[in-house]
Amino acid sequence: MPHTSAKVRGRSGTLSKGISSLRMSIQLELEGSYQLCDFNINLNDVVQVMEKQVVDPSSSGTLNTDSAEETSKSEDKVGDLVDVKETDRGSWVEASILNIYKDPQYLLEETPNNDGRIYCVRRLIVDEIVDCFVSLGEIRPRARIVLQFEDLHVGDIVMVNYNEEDPKARGHWYDLTVQHLDTVKRKKVVSGTLHFTRESYLNNITITFSDEIMRIEENKLREEMTEEEKELMHTHIDFRPRAPICSKCCDHPRRRCRACSCYLCGGKDDPEKQILCDECDQAYHLGCLDPPLVNLPEMDEWYCPECKNDENEIVRAGGKLKESKRKSMAASKTTSSKRDWGKGMACVGRTKVCTIVPPDHFGPVPGVEVGTSWMFRMQASEAGIHRPHVAGIHGREDRGAFSIVLSGGYEDDVDNGDEFWYTGSGGRDLSGNKRTAAQSSDQKLTRMNRALALNCNAPINEQKGSESKDWKKGKPVRVIRSSKLAKHSTYAPSKGNR
Repeated sequence: MPHTSAKVRGRSGTLSKGISSLRMSIQLELEGSYQLCDFNINLNDVVQVMEKQVVDPSSSGTLNTDSAEETSKSEDKVGDLVDVKETDRGSWVEASILNIYKDPQYLLEETPNNDGRIYCVRRLIVDEIVDCFVSLGEIRPRARIVLQFEDLHVGDIVMVNYNEEDPKARGHWYDLTVQHLDTVKRKKVVSGTLHFTRESYLNNITITFSDEIMRIEENKLREEMTEEEKELMHTHIDFRPRAPICSKCCDHPRRRCRACSCYLCGGKDDPEKQILCDECDQAYHLGCLDPPLVNLPEMDEWYCPECKNDENEIVRAGGKLKESKRKSMAASKTTSSKRDWGKGMACVGRTKVCTIVPPDHFGPVPGVEVGTSWMFRMQASEAGIHRPHVAGIHGREDRGAFSIVLSGGYEDDVDNGDEFWYTGSGGRDLSGNKRTAAQSSDQKLTRMNRALALNCNAPINEQKGSESKDWKKGKPVRVIRSSKLAKHSTYAPSKGNR
C-alpha cells in the first residue's frame, strides 16, 4: 500500500507518522482477532495514542524472595504507607511496604530513583489487594494533605483526580503541573499538564474536582524525618476517592445492582454463592435460578437461562425456522389472497449504487447485456438499469426518460416484442392509500409523461400532439419487462425482471 501520512496526536504533542507504521504499533495492543479497521479509523483521522512504557523486570514484576537477601538498612520503612505508581496507567494508588530486598542486579551508585533495593508493596485498592515489586522511583510517601485553592501557584506539581474517558466523572490520581488558576462565577478553575510518565503527558487539562487537590510529599531519608513525620507514615487515613468499579451503583454496598451483582435480584450478599455466565458474564445467585442450584456445577462452562440454547428451538438438518408470533399475524399470513407481496423486497434499501454511468445516462449501461435478468427490481436498480424501486418511468421533465418498466399495469398496454404501446402514468384515483385502481381520467402531459415525450424526435404539442419523421434520431430508453406482464404478453419472463 502507498505510504500515506496521517495526523497522530499523542499525549506529548502533535506528530506525523505513516499510517502503515501506526497500524503496526496499534495492532500489538488489540485483543483477540480485531484489526485496526474494526474501530472505523480512516486515513487522516486524528486519534489519541498512548506510548506504553517498557517496564524493567527487576523493578516491577516478580522476585525470587527465597534467593533475595533482605536488607536491614531500612527495616524501619516496613509498614510505611506510600503511593505506588501503576506502570500500565501512570496513576498513583495507595499501598503499604511489606518487605525490602537487595537488588541482585544493582551495581551502580545510588540515585534518587534507585537505591539498590526492591520494595515489596501491597496496593490497598478497595475489593482488590495486589502485591508487586517496585523500585524507589515508583514509590513516595502517601499524600495526605488537601491543598486549598489559595495555596496553589502556577508551576506547582500536585496530585489530582482525573478521568481520561469522561473528564467530568471520578477517575484515577495523577501528577499535574499547574499552568492556570482562575475563578469564574465563584467556581475555582485549575488547569495544567497531566503527567503519566516523564515522556507522556496531556496538555490543557481542566480539573473537575478542584477541591480535592493533594500535596505531593517529599521523599526523605529516615534520619531527616521528624518524629511526627515518622508517625504519619504509619497512621492510617481514609482511602482517597477513586473511579468506581461499577458505574451503575457507584460501588454502594447496600444498593441493589444487576450490573455488578446478581442479575435477577440485584443483591450483593453471598458473593461466594454466585456463579458467572460464560457467555454474558452476568452473575447469578444459585438460589435465584429456576430451578435453584444447591452447589456450584462441576461443568467447565455454564450458561444462564438467557444465553442457553433451547434444544427444542435448534433447527435440525432439513428443518425450518419456527415462525414468530408477530410474523404469523402479518397480512400475508392471515389473508386468503394469493397475491405476491414482494417477499419484503418492495421496501428494502439499496446496498450499492451503480457508479459506472451517472443517474441521468441515456442508452445501454456498459457490462449489462440485453437479456440480463434480475429476480427483484432492487437488483436492477443497483445495476443502474432502472433506478426507481416502484415507479415505472425513470426520467426528468426537462431532459427525458432514461428507462421504463413494462408490467401490464394499464389496460391499453400492448406488447408485440420488437414494439409496444406504453400508456404512461397517471389517470387513476389512488385516494385512500390505494396501490392501483382502474383508469378514471385522462392523463396529463406533465412530469414523467412529458419526460417520455422528450425522447421522441418530434416537437411537443400539448393540443394536437405530433409524429416523428425519423424515430431513430430520438433519445434511447432502456426497457425492462417484468414477470407481472405475463398475463398480457408472451414476451414477459416467467420470473423476475429482464
